[in-house]
Parts: sequence; C-alpha cells; structure tokens
Amino acid sequence: MKQTAFILLISILLVSCYPTTPLLVAGAVGWQVAEVQTQVRRKAEECSLEDQDLIRPSIEAISQNRSSEVEEIFLKIHADTKNSDQVRAEALYQIGLIYMNRFNDQRDDEKAITYFKNILSEFPGLVLCDSVEEKLSLIDRRRNNLEEYSAQQRLIARRDILKKAFECSVLEEDLLGLSVEAISERKASMIEETYLAIYRDRKTTSREKAAALYQIGLIYMNEFNVDRDDVKARYYFEKILKEFPREPVCGDVTERMQELELRKRRSR
Repeated sequence: MKQTAFILLISILLVSCYPTTPLLVAGAVGWQVAEVQTQVRRKAEECSLEDQDLIRPSIEAISQNRSSEVEEIFLKIHADTKNSDQVRAEALYQIGLIYMNRFNDQRDDEKAITYFKNILSEFPGLVLCDSVEEKLSLIDRRRNNLEEYSAQQRLIARRDILKKAFECSVLEEDLLGLSVEAISERKASMIEETYLAIYRDRKTTSREKAAALYQIGLIYMNEFNVDRDDVKARYYFEKILKEFPREPVCGDVTERMQELELRKRRSR
C-alpha cells in the first residue's frame, strides 16, 4: 500500500535523483494468451506509442518485429467465445493498431482496415466502434498525405519504443518509482539500503517499516530484474510476516510468497 507518509519519507531520505535509463532487453517477454488477455481488459495508459490505445504486448510487437506472433495471440482471444464482446473486439482492435502504426516495419494499412471493419461488422453496438471509425478515417487521410520514414528513423523509433516497452514491463501496481529504477538501472543493492534505512529508523511506524521491506522483496522477485534473487525476496517477505504480522501489507506478502513457490515448482 502506498502510504503518503511513506512516500514523503523516501523523498527526504534520497540524496540524489537517478536519471531513468532503463536496461533494454529485447525479447524479454514471452507472451501467453492469459497474460495478453489481462492486458486487453486493462489498458496500460503509460504504454503509449503514437497511440494511447496500444497495450504493452502491442508495443512489443512493433518494437521487436513480432507483429504476426502477437497477432496470433490476439486472434485466439477473439476466437474464444467465453470472452465478452468487449474483450473480443478489443483483441481485433489491437491488431489493427499494430499494423497501422507508422513505426512498424511490418506496417500493413490494408490488413489494419480489414480488422477494423471486422469489428464494425461483428460488434456494431460497442462504444469501441467510435474509435474504430476514427482509425479508419486516419488511415484514409494518410493516403492523401504520405509520410514515409527512413530506415534510420525507424531504428531510432524502435529503440525508444523498446525502452518504453521495458519500462511498462517492469511496472506493477505495488512498485514505487524508486523500486522501478532499482530494477531498470541495476541499482537493487543501492536502493535496498535506502529502504533498509527507512526500516531501521526509529521514527518510522511499523506500517512504513513493513512497506519498506515489501518494496525490497518486490525488487528482488521481479522477473525483469537482471539481479533477481527469489531467495532474498522470500527472506524479506518472511521478515515482514514475522515482525509485522498485523500490518495490512501482510495479505499482499502472502500472495507474493505463493507466487515465489509456484515459480520454484515450475523451475524444477
């Protein structure tokens, strides 16, 4: 839980600001249908590339030249009739966005148009159709105002796209900005000490101490942390449960420990 006092305390303890230069890891994520479906249901607003509607898997499709691969995943979501019409239509919408994106080396406006029209035909009553109409109009306007990008421009754009994709991959609801930097800039041990200073400070409440330890655990269990250490993450989570068993964060800690256990079993 992001307590206001805790965040203020962190800002006081920090002696310097770290520039955000995330580690770029191409192909870091192997998307599964369930993972993408979750992204479809909750659009990642911070993951935008020329279009606020793009979700993280779509950005990676563009940045890593994996359009057809991610297209297949979205098509599986669309084909599953157990999903709501909104989810199924959104899956097609994401494909259209991928193929119409001007920074996509595999850009195919005609394919995008086909998917958009499929949405209008199959799901005519959805609010999403308004956005679809706008995209179709945009593609039509571009035909009369051709704007081509050189290979060098696309290369630069892809680098920036990949950077944004990784930033979004590393983010999760409970991670504070400082923790994201610890992961993306390989500063885990440095920022671990910052959180431990909060934990050791007699002036901080038990809730703030538990929250500080929780951030360390999140950092070390994060799959995008090249210094990932599940054993260390488990140590801090167990420390919270032992020292602060009545704090609200303990519910989240228990869930994280279950995730670590499942991960351990899968690796066997």
